[in-house]
Amino acid sequence: MSEQGAGGGPKGSRRGRVVVTVVLAALVGVVVVGAIVVAFTGGGLFGGPATAPTGPTAVPTASVTPAEPTPTSAPDETEQPSRVPTSCDEVLPQATAEQILGVPLQSTIPDAETNGPPNPLTFTLERVGGLGCWFSTGEPGDGYATVSVQIVPGVSDEQFEQTVQKDGAYLGPENVEASIGPETYSSCPPSDGTLSFCSYLGRVNGYGVTAWAGADPATLLAAQPLLRDVFVAARDAASNFDPPAPLWQPDGPGVAGAVDCDGLITPSELQSITGDVAGVYRQEGGENTIAPFASSGQVGAYYCRYLTGEQPLPTGVAVLPGGAAYLAEGLTRSDLPSAPAPDYPGDAYLTVIGDGASRVDLALDGAWISVEGPDEWLPAIVATVVERQTAG
Repeated sequence: MSEQGAGGGPKGSRRGRVVVTVVLAALVGVVVVGAIVVAFTGGGLFGGPATAPTGPTAVPTASVTPAEPTPTSAPDETEQPSRVPTSCDEVLPQATAEQILGVPLQSTIPDAETNGPPNPLTFTLERVGGLGCWFSTGEPGDGYATVSVQIVPGVSDEQFEQTVQKDGAYLGPENVEASIGPETYSSCPPSDGTLSFCSYLGRVNGYGVTAWAGADPATLLAAQPLLRDVFVAARDAASNFDPPAPLWQPDGPGVAGAVDCDGLITPSELQSITGDVAGVYRQEGGENTIAPFASSGQVGAYYCRYLTGEQPLPTGVAVLPGGAAYLAEGLTRSDLPSAPAPDYPGDAYLTVIGDGASRVDLALDGAWISVEGPDEWLPAIVATVVERQTAG
């Protein structure tokens, strides 16, 4: 599985609605291009200078016009409707994104994985009915540049504070943007150009809003005023939205979800299955957060990664309650093939990771559950996770 955090989600056919993530296989670094990818997307599951702007004048600053609110329930719904009454065409059109960075851009899937399907938590933004808009120059490498806007509904005081504290980027007095409004922060390159990203973060009217750009320092310094304009316009729009609508929930029984690793599988349970001492290696929260604005807490989504004895790859477990509808799209975004796995519960699919490890993704009781681990022990691990999630 892979890992992605507070800025990303699958968006080919769903560019206007997203999720952020971490998957149980390859972990994303946070340096230059790595920093661009991680900060841009928010994390993956179980894992040369760009062209400077050529004198853009100003980002269109016309106020964002809220779209007609989408009904929050319908008899045949299988996933969360949008709870953000606007669109990417309003908050970050492609032409505006290109004007910010001064280079041609394309709509991007920010959390595409290279070692199996993505972490279910990369779809948390979609699960809570948020909006995510991403553009980039393409594959990370020399000259890579990217810009995004996300709006997350239903952000609580605690979730916003967790976001501000997450990686320490917004904690200095210089990061407070009081001239824009309360609960507003920025983290952009200093004059010595040592950072590879620029971001604005705020909360208004129950909505978390962020605008993020990653590129070489010279490009970012030139882009900062334009990125600020886009953020201010999106924040102003959110201030005029109706309060966020209630979360949609799937019909029928649901799963328990989790708020910590013990809600998925405990290290002692892993040890009893494998015979090896197990310990938690990484989990949702802090700098490893995948879900934007800690929105995993709205739906009980969580992931955890464990190290077990001498196994070459960690064991990873993730759950996204109410996220079963995103499983099919998640499988299409993997570079590894998946096949139906009828020996497992629910609508299950098996992906062979290699080095003696595989991954099972299953849709069960409206949730997307993902388990990755050693082939020998995978059925027992899945059974333990499913039993905990469906008990009661």
